[in-house]
Amino acid sequence: MFHAPKGNNGGSVRRFFVIVVALTFVWGLWPRLGAMNCMAKMQLTGPLQTVSGVATRQQWNRFKILVWPYKTGVPRDFKLYRKLELGGFQIDRGAGQDRKVDFSVKQNLPYYVGHAADKGFLYLTGGNKKSVTGRRGLVTRPHSLADPSTVQKMKKHLLRNVTTTKK
Repeated sequence: MFHAPKGNNGGSVRRFFVIVVALTFVWGLWPRLGAMNCMAKMQLTGPLQTVSGVATRQQWNRFKILVWPYKTGVPRDFKLYRKLELGGFQIDRGAGQDRKVDFSVKQNLPYYVGHAADKGFLYLTGGNKKSVTGRRGLVTRPHSLADPSTVQKMKKHLLRNVTTTKK
């Protein structure tokens, strides 16, 4: 993976940009990335400037990471979570996850709710994913986020999932 040079040295950043563009040509990615259209709109405005970091806040020290539950489960693996100093976990969707929510409250362990609006609308799965994968040019999403019926379905999922996880 490439990382742009740090600091406000415009020359280094421009050199880095030229290298990345050259590599996209070498790998044959340029046409696939639509880079020509992107380049037509891009203008360099001068040297880049550094941006100050965000100061750490005391309330951020309650956890180090929220773990995605692939091949793990926080109630089952809680001792390992503590041993690794993991301080939180993910609840998928939310509805029907009352046991995990109660466990979180009892252990004072924060969680985030993944796919709260369900899968298939924002995160494409199954046939929805296949309908856009590998396509070139303009691709229409299977469920338009501007369609009132899609928004209504997502709201229904959100209400059901948040009702369970709002503790």
